[in-house]
Amino acid sequence: MTQTIGLIFLAVFAVLMIVIGVVSSGKSKTLDGFLLGGRNIGAWMSAFAYGTSYFSAVLFIGYAGKNGWDIGFASMWIGVGNALLGCLLAWKLLAGRVRRMTHRLKTRTMPEFFEARFNSTAMKLVAAAIIFVFLVPYAASVYKGLGVFFGAMFPSSDSLISGVSGETLCMFIVALLTGIYLILGGYVAVAITDFVQGLIMIVGVIVLAIAVTVHPDVGGFSNAVASIKAATDEAGNSLNLTSIFGGKNWSFLLSNIILTSIGTFGLPQMVHKFYAVKN
Repeated sequence: MTQTIGLIFLAVFAVLMIVIGVVSSGKSKTLDGFLLGGRNIGAWMSAFAYGTSYFSAVLFIGYAGKNGWDIGFASMWIGVGNALLGCLLAWKLLAGRVRRMTHRLKTRTMPEFFEARFNSTAMKLVAAAIIFVFLVPYAASVYKGLGVFFGAMFPSSDSLISGVSGETLCMFIVALLTGIYLILGGYVAVAITDFVQGLIMIVGVIVLAIAVTVHPDVGGFSNAVASIKAATDEAGNSLNLTSIFGGKNWSFLLSNIILTSIGTFGLPQMVHKFYAVKN
């Protein structure tokens, strides 16, 4: 039953992505239109595009799964830091300045901006190389997260193609869909898709929280808190998962807040959103 529902939603999502690409194709006939949406992306589209680029499989699988168990309730401070530093502060400090400078210099990408701003072709090439090299493992980690999720829903024995795991097949489908709507609609298609994905994320988080809390194995919020508080390691020592500041893991928590919040100031896929905002 789970696999059937998953396939239905995946099919609906696939059709929706293609429709978005086709509808957006008329707005990407120029280079500015393709790369920046004509620098005319509104507030809500920009906000969702930034948010969904920020919070992807990393949030739902990496943070909720790994850090949530390692640090416990204190891991929510990472989300607070991401919201206040990675989102609010980044927009306050960078958005207006980046929008004005890239518009004045007529640059469409970060490497182009470095070249025009510092009159250095070498800097442009170095920036392009850095972005290319480091976005490969970044993208791979996102697809790995998708693979883990879909692999749980479609194990190898349930794959539609013999010898191909459900994880690999679903990763290929998502990559193919991404290529189709990006080629068809450019940045406008990306922004609209991000908006749709953001809505799905919001609804999904709410449904997930409710479903986990009311599950018979959890028995409600109060029982969940009691179980988490009583959690121990293999030696029988308390894991302190309800400590508000992470207990002995406070330094790991602090480094994660700084890394994931301040690091976004230099991520090209995040800064690029400032290039395209309407005003």
